[in-house]
Amino acid sequence: MNDAPRKAASIDAMMAALSASAAAVSRFPQVCELLDAISDGNSTVVEALRIAFGLYLKRPHDFGTEGRFENLEGVSDAQVALWSHAFALSTEAVLIARLGDLVWERRFQPRPDRAARHAIAAYLELADRWDGLEGMLCAARASELARALRDRDLTTDAYALAGRQFNRTIDDISRPGVSMGYLRLLVHAPSEFRPADLSQRIVRAKATLGATTYLYEAVLDLERLLAAGDPARLRALQVEHAQRLAEDADGTGLASLLHLQRASVVAEHLPEIRGPLLQRIRAIDLATVGFKEIRALQPVDEMAVRRTQEAFLAAPTWWEAIGRLLQRASPSGDDAANRGLARDLLGRSLLGNIATQLSVDPETNQARPVESEQQRFDQQLGEIERCAVQLDATFLVEPVLQYLPVRFTIEPAELRSALLAKNANAAASNLVADSLLHWWEGAPPMAVAMMLIPAIESLARSCVESDGGVVLDIATAEQRGGFRPLGDLIQAMQGRVDESWRRFLVCALVGEHGINLRNRLCHGLLLDASHADVAVLALVAMFLAVASPVAMQDSSDAKEAGGERNPDKH
Repeated sequence: MNDAPRKAASIDAMMAALSASAAAVSRFPQVCELLDAISDGNSTVVEALRIAFGLYLKRPHDFGTEGRFENLEGVSDAQVALWSHAFALSTEAVLIARLGDLVWERRFQPRPDRAARHAIAAYLELADRWDGLEGMLCAARASELARALRDRDLTTDAYALAGRQFNRTIDDISRPGVSMGYLRLLVHAPSEFRPADLSQRIVRAKATLGATTYLYEAVLDLERLLAAGDPARLRALQVEHAQRLAEDADGTGLASLLHLQRASVVAEHLPEIRGPLLQRIRAIDLATVGFKEIRALQPVDEMAVRRTQEAFLAAPTWWEAIGRLLQRASPSGDDAANRGLARDLLGRSLLGNIATQLSVDPETNQARPVESEQQRFDQQLGEIERCAVQLDATFLVEPVLQYLPVRFTIEPAELRSALLAKNANAAASNLVADSLLHWWEGAPPMAVAMMLIPAIESLARSCVESDGGVVLDIATAEQRGGFRPLGDLIQAMQGRVDESWRRFLVCALVGEHGINLRNRLCHGLLLDASHADVAVLALVAMFLAVASPVAMQDSSDAKEAGGERNPDKH
């Protein structure tokens, strides 16, 4: 017995039933929910239709390029043939639009262009019928297909509908994405299809939606697109944008600081506007912004801290005590472990991965967005290293270095000789020795810190140069050349010194998210260095003076250079 006629009749009946029930849906995926009720045993057809209405149409944000169905190329020709058959039997717009679109996209013969034209008409019907974003996206798809067919009449119809729908939806400020979608569609239309009153529509959108900053900026972006090639108009829009953000900053709190920051970025090439904005940023009292300090109290075992300090001070000589400070693990922690911890913390931070974070510099009042994955990782890693270095300086390095001249007799000549033993930079080594001696004699920490900074830069150059690195930038007619900055020198040490200790140098001296002592001191941002700051700088200087921790003299050499323990000091 031949079942083909019965099966064909069954498919016809199924599509008739589906066309009748699909009139009530308001989204394409809802068709999948109707299929079980009208399958009538045609599992192959049902499966093909499920795929058709389950495909995701990836759309460009700006409607300037054509959307694409994801994974369409993986659908078999047999299933596309079923789509074509079902399309021919469909009488409801939602079925005609999706199936005709897919037949066109796969260029299924015969006459895929005819299927596309039927799909366009169906999309336009849905755009008029469906409310909200779904209707707007149907209008956008109709315009894409009409342009692909190069059909002027259908393209004109699609953009005319978009214009009518914009007028109908613009006053619904509870759903701005709908009217903005239609407006974006009109702006990105080929010039010959743009409505003559497009500029008036933009003015209306700005007046209706512009009270909200992000919507105002969305409309402004469309104005910029229309003003492309008109420098005077683009500059006027830039001025308007900066002034609007400055007005939004008239309040208080973090939002005010953010608007000022963004206004200054927009006004980058408008010095007459940017100067006053930066002055306003500098004048903000961060105490009024609304930041809340988060503290985590951690009990400290004082005896354990003292035992740790004594493990260094119990060395037979002062130089071996310094050697133990340099031969241990990096003060900022193990680099590989820190990176693993940073990744783990970021992975467990749900809010940090879905929200834009801000890094506010308390010394400049600048608020910088932390948006990319790399920026978030760098910030998290820097915070881990900074906390480690601060704790290390407070509980170990400062107490040990401060107590050295109490526990030992340190002769100035021996100190200079020990520091110079592993490098040829006598001037810098002597400056480090003088800095330590003045510190131990009670000099203000700020004075000692400012002695250590130039010695550190000089020793960093020596460290790189002694290993074959380059420390100069070439002088040309366009740039004067000269010595490379400290950050570049530390970067050049990668592979030359232990990476964990190199990361300590980054954190201590130049790291954006670290202690950043060199930059904060030299730029006048830190005007009151602490003893812990001096201890960090002294450790950096001594590390550079000996090039790497493993280059320290052994204890027998240190005993000869550093002298015996002073029996009168304890």
